[in-house]
Amino acid sequence: MAIEEYPPYLTPNSISKREKQAVARVRRAGVRAPVSAVVSWIRSIRPESVLSATLTDIRAIANAF
Repeated sequence: MAIEEYPPYLTPNSISKREKQAVARVRRAGVRAPVSAVVSWIRSIRPESVLSATLTDIRAIANAF
């Protein structure tokens, strides 16, 4: 898996380990939205929601991007 490139304003201190895990899970679901949009979405629903969702559910919800 490639290392995710985060925008400069998402410094290592501004994104938690759980959020990084959630971004990786969203990527595994095939979502190719900008990282900033993915992080905003994850923060709006909580990383735990993404980490416990199925990849199919993530894809369905992420179609709103």
